Amino acid sequence: MTDIHSAYLTRNPYFTCLENLPVQTDDLYLVYCGKEKCRPGHRFGPNQRHFHIIHFIKAGRGTLDMRGHHYDLGPGDIFWIPPGEEAWYEADMKVPWIYYWIGFDGFSANICLERAELTPDTPVLRAPELIEEVTGYINGMLDANQLTYSNSVKRNALLQLTMASLIDRAERMHKPEDSYAYTGAVYAHYARNYIDLNYSEQIRVSELADFIGVNRSYLSSSFKQLMGMSIQDYIVGVRMNRARSLLRGTDLKVNEIAQMVGYEDVLSFSKIFKAKNGMSPKSYRDVDTNLETFSEKVENSDRENKL
Repeated sequence: MTDIHSAYLTRNPYFTCLENLPVQTDDLYLVYCGKEKCRPGHRFGPNQRHFHIIHFIKAGRGTLDMRGHHYDLGPGDIFWIPPGEEAWYEADMKVPWIYYWIGFDGFSANICLERAELTPDTPVLRAPELIEEVTGYINGMLDANQLTYSNSVKRNALLQLTMASLIDRAERMHKPEDSYAYTGAVYAHYARNYIDLNYSEQIRVSELADFIGVNRSYLSSSFKQLMGMSIQDYIVGVRMNRARSLLRGTDLKVNEIAQMVGYEDVLSFSKIFKAKNGMSPKSYRDVDTNLETFSEKVENSDRENKL
Protein backbone atom coordinates (compact mmCIF):
# COMPACT_ATOMS: atom_id res chain seq x y z
CA MET A 1 0.00 0.00 0.00
CA THR A 2 1.23 3.48 -0.85
CA ASP A 3 2.52 5.52 2.08
CA ILE A 4 -0.19 8.06 2.85
CA HIS A 5 2.42 10.75 3.53
CA SER A 6 3.91 10.44 0.03
CA ALA A 7 0.76 11.53 -1.84
CA TYR A 8 0.84 15.09 -3.12
CA LEU A 9 -0.95 17.67 -5.26
CA THR A 10 0.82 19.75 -7.89
CA ARG A 11 -1.05 22.80 -9.13
CA ASN A 12 -0.12 25.71 -11.41
CA PRO A 13 -1.93 27.63 -14.20
CA TYR A 14 -0.99 24.96 -16.76
CA PHE A 15 -0.80 21.70 -14.86
CA THR A 16 -2.70 20.06 -12.01
CA CYS A 17 -1.97 16.55 -10.79
CA LEU A 18 -2.94 14.49 -7.76
CA GLU A 19 -0.68 11.46 -7.47
CA ASN A 20 0.79 8.71 -5.27
CA LEU A 21 -2.63 8.15 -3.78
CA PRO A 22 -3.13 5.53 -1.04
CA VAL A 23 -4.84 2.36 -2.23
CA GLN A 24 -8.00 1.47 -0.26
CA THR A 25 -9.29 -1.36 -2.47
CA ASP A 26 -8.03 -3.96 -4.93
CA ASP A 27 -11.14 -3.89 -7.13
CA LEU A 28 -10.77 -0.67 -9.14
CA TYR A 29 -8.70 2.14 -7.69
CA LEU A 30 -7.31 5.50 -8.70
CA VAL A 31 -3.52 5.82 -8.84
CA TYR A 32 -3.41 9.41 -9.95
CA CYS A 33 -5.30 11.97 -12.02
CA GLY A 34 -4.69 15.37 -13.53
CA LYS A 35 -5.18 17.94 -16.26
CA GLU A 36 -2.76 19.97 -18.34
CA LYS A 37 -2.83 22.90 -20.72
CA CYS A 38 0.14 21.88 -22.80
CA ARG A 39 2.62 24.25 -24.39
CA PRO A 40 3.20 24.02 -28.17
CA GLY A 41 5.14 20.89 -29.05
CA HIS A 42 5.10 19.54 -25.49
CA ARG A 43 6.12 15.87 -25.80
CA PHE A 44 5.80 13.06 -23.30
CA GLY A 45 7.49 9.66 -23.59
CA PRO A 46 8.65 7.13 -24.17
CA ASN A 47 7.67 5.89 -20.75
CA GLN A 48 6.28 2.66 -19.33
CA ARG A 49 3.75 2.74 -16.51
CA HIS A 50 2.65 -0.09 -14.27
CA PHE A 51 -1.00 0.93 -14.45
CA HIS A 52 -3.63 1.99 -17.00
CA ILE A 53 -3.85 5.61 -18.20
CA ILE A 54 -6.74 7.18 -20.11
CA HIS A 55 -6.48 10.71 -21.54
CA PHE A 56 -9.54 12.82 -22.40
CA ILE A 57 -8.85 15.65 -24.85
CA LYS A 58 -10.77 18.77 -23.88
CA ALA A 59 -9.46 21.12 -26.59
CA GLY A 60 -6.62 21.54 -29.07
CA ARG A 61 -4.79 18.90 -31.02
CA GLY A 62 -1.88 16.48 -30.74
CA THR A 63 -0.53 13.11 -31.81
CA LEU A 64 -0.07 9.67 -30.25
CA ASP A 65 2.42 7.03 -31.39
CA MET A 66 2.06 3.55 -29.94
CA ARG A 67 2.64 -0.01 -31.17
CA GLY A 68 3.77 1.27 -34.56
CA HIS A 69 0.60 3.29 -35.12
CA HIS A 70 0.26 7.05 -35.43
CA TYR A 71 -2.91 8.83 -34.33
CA ASP A 72 -3.84 12.45 -35.01
CA LEU A 73 -6.12 13.49 -32.18
CA GLY A 74 -8.35 16.42 -31.36
CA PRO A 75 -11.18 17.61 -29.08
CA GLY A 76 -13.45 14.78 -27.93
CA ASP A 77 -10.89 12.04 -28.51
CA ILE A 78 -9.94 9.58 -25.77
CA PHE A 79 -6.79 7.46 -25.74
CA TRP A 80 -5.71 4.60 -23.48
CA ILE A 81 -2.15 3.53 -22.73
CA PRO A 82 -1.91 0.00 -21.25
CA PRO A 83 0.51 -0.94 -18.46
CA GLY A 84 4.03 -1.59 -19.70
CA GLU A 85 3.35 -0.02 -23.11
CA GLU A 86 5.77 2.46 -24.64
CA ALA A 87 3.96 5.49 -26.05
CA TRP A 88 4.79 8.99 -27.26
CA TYR A 89 2.30 11.82 -27.36
CA GLU A 90 2.92 15.37 -28.44
CA ALA A 91 0.94 18.62 -28.44
CA ASP A 92 0.34 20.43 -31.73
CA MET A 93 2.67 23.36 -32.40
CA LYS A 94 -0.15 25.74 -33.37
CA VAL A 95 -3.12 24.51 -31.32
CA PRO A 96 -1.70 22.55 -28.36
CA TRP A 97 -4.13 20.33 -26.59
CA ILE A 98 -5.68 20.53 -23.16
CA TYR A 99 -6.28 17.10 -21.73
CA TYR A 100 -7.35 15.38 -18.53
CA TRP A 101 -6.18 11.95 -17.42
CA ILE A 102 -6.73 9.15 -14.96
CA GLY A 103 -4.28 6.45 -13.93
CA PHE A 104 -5.91 3.40 -12.38
CA ASP A 105 -5.62 -0.31 -11.75
CA GLY A 106 -7.36 -3.18 -9.95
CA PHE A 107 -8.90 -6.58 -10.61
CA SER A 108 -11.85 -5.15 -12.57
CA ALA A 109 -9.81 -2.68 -14.62
CA ASN A 110 -9.46 -5.01 -17.61
CA ILE A 111 -13.15 -5.90 -17.53
CA CYS A 112 -14.14 -2.22 -17.49
CA LEU A 113 -11.80 -1.43 -20.37
CA GLU A 114 -13.08 -4.37 -22.40
CA ARG A 115 -16.69 -3.29 -21.87
CA ALA A 116 -15.73 0.27 -22.79
CA GLU A 117 -14.19 -1.19 -25.99
CA LEU A 118 -10.73 0.15 -25.26
CA THR A 119 -8.42 -2.61 -26.49
CA PRO A 120 -4.82 -2.88 -27.75
CA ASP A 121 -6.25 -2.79 -31.29
CA THR A 122 -8.57 0.15 -30.55
CA PRO A 123 -6.83 2.34 -27.96
CA VAL A 124 -8.50 5.51 -29.28
CA LEU A 125 -12.18 6.44 -29.06
CA ARG A 126 -14.08 9.35 -30.53
CA ALA A 127 -16.54 10.45 -27.83
CA PRO A 128 -17.07 14.23 -27.71
CA GLU A 129 -20.41 13.74 -25.92
CA LEU A 130 -18.59 12.41 -22.84
CA ILE A 131 -15.87 15.02 -22.40
CA GLU A 132 -17.78 17.55 -20.28
CA GLU A 133 -19.17 14.85 -18.02
CA VAL A 134 -15.90 12.98 -17.56
CA THR A 135 -13.72 16.06 -17.06
CA GLY A 136 -16.22 17.14 -14.42
CA TYR A 137 -15.59 13.87 -12.60
CA ILE A 138 -11.82 14.37 -12.81
CA ASN A 139 -12.13 17.91 -11.47
CA GLY A 140 -14.06 16.39 -8.58
CA MET A 141 -11.19 13.97 -7.95
CA LEU A 142 -8.72 16.85 -7.93
CA ASP A 143 -10.89 18.83 -5.53
CA ALA A 144 -10.99 15.85 -3.16
CA ASN A 145 -7.25 16.14 -2.66
CA GLN A 146 -7.04 16.07 1.13
CA LEU A 147 -5.98 12.63 2.29
CA THR A 148 -9.00 11.62 4.30
CA TYR A 149 -10.84 8.33 4.04
CA SER A 150 -14.00 10.09 2.85
CA ASN A 151 -12.06 11.77 0.03
CA SER A 152 -10.57 8.43 -0.95
CA VAL A 153 -14.09 7.03 -1.26
CA LYS A 154 -15.16 10.10 -3.28
CA ARG A 155 -12.24 9.77 -5.70
CA ASN A 156 -12.89 6.09 -6.34
CA ALA A 157 -16.62 6.76 -6.70
CA LEU A 158 -15.82 9.36 -9.36
CA LEU A 159 -13.49 6.85 -11.03
CA GLN A 160 -16.37 4.36 -11.10
CA LEU A 161 -18.63 7.00 -12.66
CA THR A 162 -15.99 7.77 -15.27
CA MET A 163 -15.71 4.12 -16.27
CA ALA A 164 -19.51 3.76 -16.19
CA SER A 165 -19.81 6.62 -18.70
CA LEU A 166 -17.36 4.91 -21.05
CA ILE A 167 -19.13 1.57 -20.73
CA ASP A 168 -22.57 3.14 -21.19
CA ARG A 169 -21.39 4.75 -24.41
CA ALA A 170 -20.20 1.39 -25.74
CA GLU A 171 -23.46 -0.31 -24.79
CA ARG A 172 -25.57 2.32 -26.51
CA MET A 173 -23.66 1.83 -29.75
CA HIS A 174 -24.94 -1.73 -30.10
CA LYS A 175 -28.30 -3.39 -30.26
CA PRO A 176 -29.53 -3.63 -26.66
CA GLU A 177 -29.56 -7.42 -26.47
CA ASP A 178 -25.95 -7.54 -27.68
CA SER A 179 -24.71 -5.32 -24.87
CA TYR A 180 -26.55 -6.73 -21.86
CA ALA A 181 -24.29 -7.87 -19.08
CA TYR A 182 -26.43 -10.91 -18.16
CA THR A 183 -28.49 -13.59 -19.84
CA GLY A 184 -32.17 -13.10 -20.54
CA ALA A 185 -33.02 -15.56 -17.75
CA VAL A 186 -31.36 -13.28 -15.18
CA TYR A 187 -33.49 -10.32 -16.24
CA ALA A 188 -36.60 -12.50 -16.30
CA HIS A 189 -35.93 -13.70 -12.74
CA TYR A 190 -35.42 -10.11 -11.65
CA ALA A 191 -38.72 -9.10 -13.27
CA ARG A 192 -40.50 -12.01 -11.57
CA ASN A 193 -39.11 -11.04 -8.17
CA TYR A 194 -40.11 -7.43 -8.73
CA ILE A 195 -43.67 -8.44 -9.61
CA ASP A 196 -43.90 -10.77 -6.59
CA LEU A 197 -43.05 -7.83 -4.32
CA ASN A 198 -44.98 -5.08 -6.12
CA TYR A 199 -48.08 -6.76 -7.55
CA SER A 200 -50.32 -4.33 -5.67
CA GLU A 201 -48.87 -1.42 -7.68
CA GLN A 202 -49.68 -0.42 -11.24
CA ILE A 203 -47.05 -2.33 -13.24
CA ARG A 204 -46.57 -1.57 -16.92
CA VAL A 205 -44.27 -3.83 -18.92
CA SER A 206 -42.52 -0.89 -20.61
CA GLU A 207 -41.83 0.78 -17.26
CA LEU A 208 -40.63 -2.51 -15.78
CA ALA A 209 -38.20 -2.93 -18.69
CA ASP A 210 -36.94 0.63 -18.25
CA PHE A 211 -36.51 0.07 -14.52
CA ILE A 212 -34.43 -3.06 -15.13
CA GLY A 213 -32.55 -1.41 -18.01
CA VAL A 214 -33.41 -3.67 -20.92
CA ASN A 215 -35.45 -3.49 -24.10
CA ARG A 216 -39.17 -4.27 -23.61
CA SER A 217 -39.33 -6.89 -26.36
CA TYR A 218 -36.17 -8.57 -25.07
CA LEU A 219 -37.53 -8.74 -21.52
CA SER A 220 -40.90 -10.01 -22.74
CA SER A 221 -39.43 -12.79 -24.86
CA SER A 222 -36.95 -13.78 -22.12
CA PHE A 223 -39.70 -13.88 -19.51
CA LYS A 224 -41.99 -16.02 -21.68
CA GLN A 225 -39.16 -18.41 -22.44
CA LEU A 226 -38.40 -18.84 -18.74
CA MET A 227 -41.91 -18.83 -17.28
CA GLY A 228 -44.01 -20.16 -20.14
CA MET A 229 -46.34 -17.15 -19.97
CA SER A 230 -46.31 -13.45 -20.71
CA ILE A 231 -45.39 -10.84 -18.11
CA GLN A 232 -48.96 -9.54 -18.06
CA ASP A 233 -50.36 -13.03 -17.50
CA TYR A 234 -47.90 -13.53 -14.64
CA ILE A 235 -48.94 -10.24 -13.03
CA VAL A 236 -52.59 -11.24 -13.24
CA GLY A 237 -51.79 -14.70 -11.92
CA VAL A 238 -49.94 -13.35 -8.87
CA ARG A 239 -52.80 -10.97 -8.13
CA MET A 240 -55.44 -13.67 -8.47
CA ASN A 241 -53.50 -16.05 -6.29
CA ARG A 242 -53.23 -13.42 -3.58
CA ALA A 243 -56.90 -12.51 -3.99
CA ARG A 244 -57.98 -16.14 -3.52
CA SER A 245 -55.90 -16.33 -0.36
CA LEU A 246 -57.46 -13.15 1.03
CA LEU A 247 -60.98 -14.26 0.10
CA ARG A 248 -60.55 -17.57 1.94
CA GLY A 249 -58.42 -16.38 4.84
CA THR A 250 -59.90 -13.00 5.78
CA ASP A 251 -63.19 -11.19 6.19
CA LEU A 252 -62.08 -8.25 4.09
CA LYS A 253 -64.61 -6.82 1.67
CA VAL A 254 -64.21 -7.58 -2.01
CA ASN A 255 -63.47 -3.94 -2.87
CA GLU A 256 -60.74 -3.86 -0.20
CA ILE A 257 -59.17 -7.02 -1.59
CA ALA A 258 -59.34 -5.58 -5.11
CA GLN A 259 -57.30 -2.55 -4.04
CA MET A 260 -54.82 -4.72 -2.14
CA VAL A 261 -54.02 -6.72 -5.26
CA GLY A 262 -53.67 -3.78 -7.63
CA TYR A 263 -57.19 -3.04 -8.91
CA GLU A 264 -58.72 0.35 -8.18
CA ASP A 265 -61.98 -0.64 -9.87
CA VAL A 266 -63.78 -3.49 -8.08
CA LEU A 267 -65.83 -4.25 -11.20
CA SER A 268 -62.69 -4.79 -13.27
CA PHE A 269 -61.29 -6.99 -10.51
CA SER A 270 -64.48 -9.08 -10.33
CA LYS A 271 -64.59 -9.48 -14.11
CA ILE A 272 -60.98 -10.69 -14.29
CA PHE A 273 -61.41 -12.91 -11.24
CA LYS A 274 -64.44 -14.60 -12.77
CA ALA A 275 -62.64 -15.07 -16.10
CA LYS A 276 -59.70 -16.75 -14.37
CA ASN A 277 -61.59 -18.77 -11.75
CA GLY A 278 -64.97 -19.48 -13.33
CA MET A 279 -66.90 -17.73 -10.55
CA SER A 280 -67.22 -14.37 -8.86
CA PRO A 281 -65.09 -13.44 -5.83
CA LYS A 282 -68.13 -13.79 -3.55
CA SER A 283 -68.95 -17.26 -4.90
CA TYR A 284 -65.33 -18.34 -4.51
CA ARG A 285 -65.40 -17.31 -0.88
CA ASP A 286 -68.57 -19.31 -0.30
CA VAL A 287 -67.77 -22.60 -2.03
CA ASP A 288 -64.96 -25.14 -2.20
CA THR A 289 -63.01 -25.43 -5.45
CA ASN A 290 -60.52 -27.90 -6.88
CA LEU A 291 -58.97 -25.36 -9.23
CA GLU A 292 -55.21 -25.55 -9.44
CA THR A 293 -53.79 -22.43 -7.85
CA PHE A 294 -51.49 -20.08 -9.74
CA SER A 295 -48.64 -20.75 -7.31
CA GLU A 296 -48.88 -24.45 -8.11
CA LYS A 297 -48.64 -23.63 -11.81
CA VAL A 298 -45.54 -21.52 -11.17
CA GLU A 299 -43.98 -24.30 -9.08
CA ASN A 300 -44.69 -26.77 -11.87
CA SER A 301 -43.10 -24.36 -14.35
CA ASP A 302 -40.01 -24.05 -12.14
CA ARG A 303 -39.67 -27.82 -11.95
CA GLU A 304 -39.94 -28.11 -15.73
CA ASN A 305 -37.27 -25.44 -16.19
CA LYS A 306 -34.88 -27.37 -13.96
CA LEU A 307 -35.31 -30.62 -15.89
